[in-house]
Amino acid sequence: SLEGTSLRKSIVSTDVGGIQEWLTDGKNALIVPPENSAALAQALTRCLNEPGLVANLGAESRRTFTVSFSIHQLGTNFARLIEQVRRKR
Repeated sequence: SLEGTSLRKSIVSTDVGGIQEWLTDGKNALIVPPENSAALAQALTRCLNEPGLVANLGAESRRTFTVSFSIHQLGTNFARLIEQVRRKR
């Protein structure tokens, strides 16, 4: 799903692992319970029937990527981490 967010794609995902750490149902993705084929089908049907929703989810997923995972942001976070480690020595 990280690659999809970078490409402004709408994300439909199951609620597994740490997925909800970055994705929020109805904001930047559609999140469905794991092993629930009916909920997955409903989410996919919404994507087919609601092009505005798809566009909004895609725009928000790209925003999430830019804020949290862009190369600039990763560099900033890594520099901050190095500085924290250096201070603890």
